Amino acid sequence: MLRTILLFLIVGIATADAVTLCDFTKERVPIPCWQGDRLEQSATYSDNGLRVCWNTHKSKVCIFGEPFKREIPLPEFGNAFCTFELENETPSIVNELCVRFIDSRKEVFQWRVAVDLRKKGRHKVIIPMTQKNFQVSFKGNNDKKIDFPMYLYSCLGVAPKDCGEASILVRKISYEANPVNSALDSVKFELETGTVPRVLKPGEEKNLKFLLHASNTSPLTCRAKFEFRDFFDNVLTEEAVLTLPANETLRYTPKTRLPSLGHWTVHLRLEAQDGSAFAEHKRSFAYMPPAGPGKLHKEGFIFGVCIPGWYDRKIFPKEAETAALCGASALRLNFRWRELEKTPGVWKTENLDFLLSEYESRGIELMPILSNPPVWARKKKDVLTSLPDHEEWRKYVRYFLRNYSDRIRYWEIWNEPDLFSFCDFNAPEYVELQRIAREEQKIYAPAAKMLTGGFAHAIPQYSHKKGFQEYVLANGKPYFDVHAFHGHGEFTLFRRQEEEHLRPMRRRTGVRSPWYANETAISSYGIGEKRQAETLFKKLLYAWSTGSIGYNWYNLRNNGYAADAEHHYGLVTNDFYPKPVYVVYNTLATVFREMEFIRKHSRQDEIWILEFAGKGNRAVAIWNASPEKVADQLVSFHSDASRVEAIDLMGNYRPLALHDSILIHKISAMPEILLFHNCSPLNDAITMAEAQIENPAVPGFPADLELMLFNPFSEKLPVQLSLNCGKGVLAKLPDRIVLPPGEHRGITVKVSVTGEKSRQDNSLNLQIKTPHHSSQLQVPMKQALLIPAKRQADNWDFLLSYRKQVVPLFDADPGNLYRLWSGPEDLSAKIRMGTSCGIWTIQFLVTDDKHVQPYRGQDVWKGDNIQFAFHIPGQNSLWTAGLTLAAGGKPEIYLWDLPADFTNEKVLKSWKLDICRSGNQTKYEVKIPFSSIGVDSVRLKQGIRFNALINDNDGYGREGWIQIAEGIASNRSADLYPLIVFEE
Repeated sequence: MLRTILLFLIVGIATADAVTLCDFTKERVPIPCWQGDRLEQSATYSDNGLRVCWNTHKSKVCIFGEPFKREIPLPEFGNAFCTFELENETPSIVNELCVRFIDSRKEVFQWRVAVDLRKKGRHKVIIPMTQKNFQVSFKGNNDKKIDFPMYLYSCLGVAPKDCGEASILVRKISYEANPVNSALDSVKFELETGTVPRVLKPGEEKNLKFLLHASNTSPLTCRAKFEFRDFFDNVLTEEAVLTLPANETLRYTPKTRLPSLGHWTVHLRLEAQDGSAFAEHKRSFAYMPPAGPGKLHKEGFIFGVCIPGWYDRKIFPKEAETAALCGASALRLNFRWRELEKTPGVWKTENLDFLLSEYESRGIELMPILSNPPVWARKKKDVLTSLPDHEEWRKYVRYFLRNYSDRIRYWEIWNEPDLFSFCDFNAPEYVELQRIAREEQKIYAPAAKMLTGGFAHAIPQYSHKKGFQEYVLANGKPYFDVHAFHGHGEFTLFRRQEEEHLRPMRRRTGVRSPWYANETAISSYGIGEKRQAETLFKKLLYAWSTGSIGYNWYNLRNNGYAADAEHHYGLVTNDFYPKPVYVVYNTLATVFREMEFIRKHSRQDEIWILEFAGKGNRAVAIWNASPEKVADQLVSFHSDASRVEAIDLMGNYRPLALHDSILIHKISAMPEILLFHNCSPLNDAITMAEAQIENPAVPGFPADLELMLFNPFSEKLPVQLSLNCGKGVLAKLPDRIVLPPGEHRGITVKVSVTGEKSRQDNSLNLQIKTPHHSSQLQVPMKQALLIPAKRQADNWDFLLSYRKQVVPLFDADPGNLYRLWSGPEDLSAKIRMGTSCGIWTIQFLVTDDKHVQPYRGQDVWKGDNIQFAFHIPGQNSLWTAGLTLAAGGKPEIYLWDLPADFTNEKVLKSWKLDICRSGNQTKYEVKIPFSSIGVDSVRLKQGIRFNALINDNDGYGREGWIQIAEGIASNRSADLYPLIVFEE
């Protein structure tokens, strides 16, 4: 069968037709998973295709098909596409697909693409391949050059670590290659709408044009296939036969009519008439009513953006229009001193003045950073970020305050002064710069506001300059009006920094001035553009709800095209094509710009209900921040609104029905806005239906599904219930119940798991139907890791070898990029455990290129070291311990935390630790008598929460760590730890 498939592949390359490599709906050729038994991975056939499943507690990556037999060579190609046709029966947590090929010198090349499979149904995932765009290569001669011929090697699915079982159903895998130097390769595809950022305004649909330019000496006739795909993966298609004029541009007007607003991606496929070649392109546009331009110096919440530099004068109008159309009202940028006064007393501000006028004319105010002295004004001449001479600093600040005070309201002193790479001096020296700036501001710009430098982090472990931010807040209070803070990354991390660190720090230092999230975002690289867009929605509204006076997204446009995170922060691409996050920004500015924050309704940590008000309306932002932990909810709003609409992320409005002045609505992972027109203040949102599974389900130990229902109406409410459990899970709910008016009712159902690998996803689907509303709620199941009584020698419980598990301390510090994690050989670990004769044995196999441990005692976490923690039911504290190979080669155990009923000295006498290092690997084995930690058979059946991290120090200080889960390095909490259950 494989020989036949690959023979077809050769024909496909010659003709450029798509060739089916694998049709799993028809074939039944066994497909292996690499180390499948050890990693609990499988590839089995079903009616619809090949079901690939893996346990993410063991590994977040599943490699299937490795190695395919290398029988038929694949010749050199200009570009190629590997296409996966998938089918989702339930939402999938898989977020990346990869394909690998091996060349004639045994070097393996991997191409990847981020995927979003949270929507049920069929998906087509296309992986573009060129000879240079591979993600990584390894083995063989490793010269990063494809030595043709090349052979199919394997496929990979990737999912978040420790999120239960991941699953994809693969129907087909096909391959398509283009000949080298095809005439179609010269065709360039652009798109225009009449605006720089390709905003297509409703009512101006005729402005959408596709531009095709062929650099040929004669006309080129080809088939064109256009696929329009929106944010929610709805697809429209259009085809045409086009003749491209020689070395000229064809302007094509599409016939497709768009059914909804939002971000649209256009995939263009051009095919030669004889089928001998093809070319594919992708462009995007934003179909939306622009939120701007707005009014200069608008009062209220600030919708801002950032640009890292302003060097190309030709770009200023384009960037200004891009920012204005999506509703931005402020631009943060750096007035770099070294570029504006290269010679003492000679100011070059022509470009600055031009830039300022471009943005002001579009209703956008500038928010400058004052920093970066020229060499002649530095204390350290050879350091770009040096402390400036105080008197020269005073002149620099005075120049701008005196000359621009009538046009600029906010002035920021330095950028991220808590990072060495931006600020090469200490906190007292920085406060002195603030003091000088304040003195000048009071004289020359008394109405202006002074900002602290936007601090990069608030988590102490992430800080490179310990205590810097807190010192500035405590000692610089007289010199600033606004506390600026950044906090890049996911919403969860941003929230954690604000609640656990920033807010307490402000209380400790007595800071009462407002704060401003004036540079914070997340790159789309690695997480995909959809998740980037959702993150903007959550972070901006959360920051507003906690007192921030504004929110500046970093960056207005991508810095470039390189395959790294720094080049993919933008609202638009480097060449001004919009990303989904641009449309979300526009939606937020449109709905909320005339509003003020009122309050947070929900009392649960992960269910967000934020109420805003303006012009007699109420806008409520809703989302479930942790669908992997918390079930979707039905909530009810009692309202006197004249009408209610739901607004999605793309700005589409749909009417919602009120019954008895009550709205019932589902809160899920996808953020949404509820707009109540002509509405009085809303009463508290009341939960109408919620479900939870407190204890995890493992074979032999059922879980309890607890369902709480409430009838908010003044009449009895019939409720129909059904539960879709998936394969291997058993549960039974009553089909129908009737709730009297105002009644709360609880229902408990046993959920049984029939096998360790029975689930295809990590949730149940609960269908709730009433006469007034119907919804399906996703209810996550809590997974437990079953520790087998007997195991093979190479079987491990936890594998720490992926970038997502790494917590770097220098992710926002360009001066320390060389210290970032470079792969499993830099730092990785395997962990397994077992019990015998009342002893709990935990083994760690750590790979670390350098072992550096100069510390002892409580400071061992600063060097190479293992920290592990566990929580036993019924005990009042975590156990937190460190395992260390000290500089002299002696093993050392240190206990940071233990329950009050135990003594440190007695416990350590009973624990035994052996450590051996060979080459770049260190083996740790610790033996813990259960009697020493208060464990008996009853508590073993309840399970133990366990977590571990491996610290890394390569001689330049602690660089970060790799971990199973959060809850050790910062605030210690077992809530996120995996539960381990020991097989009897």
